[in-house]
Amino acid sequence: MIILRHNLFKLTFAAMGSVFLAGCSDVYQQNLPPVKQIQIQQTVEFEPGYTRVFIQQGKIKRGFDHYDTNCNLEIRRKDSENAQTIEPGTYLVTGIRETLEHVVSTFPKSETQIAGIGIGLNFGNFSIASGISNSPSYIYRGYHFNLSGADNNLMRLSCRGVYDTPANAELPALKDMRQALGDIVILQ
Repeated sequence: MIILRHNLFKLTFAAMGSVFLAGCSDVYQQNLPPVKQIQIQQTVEFEPGYTRVFIQQGKIKRGFDHYDTNCNLEIRRKDSENAQTIEPGTYLVTGIRETLEHVVSTFPKSETQIAGIGIGLNFGNFSIASGISNSPSYIYRGYHFNLSGADNNLMRLSCRGVYDTPANAELPALKDMRQALGDIVILQ
């Protein structure tokens, strides 16, 4: 009788876990932007020692405005001595992943941090963070678009929404990503 109860408990627990995970997966998949490929419209240059190029308001930039939707192209190989380029072309989107980037503010040297204790758990695309600190936490929510095409050095396109508190941060809308990329990269 005890063995039967133990097996029934394990079976019930496994079934509940499967239903929960399947439900989360379906909801997550429905929220991904419908981007199947990207078209790079102009040659993009990566400076020596850099693997990312930021794009915002339709312009290539060294950095970006944290309070406006922004994107970046990222290459696989870093070359510290030579600039690298990605030529215009079409790249297939082989995967889309939602991202969450945590940023913790730092204090000026004149202020002292009394305590900072935190705990965080990450379950694939779901994150739980908790802590005690006098340092506010801010995040970016966004998407990674994994790419495949003629130049296998091009790894992905990433787009982030506005930098904000976890309660207020939102994923970038497709129209905002298109506006950030301008005519440099076209989402299709």
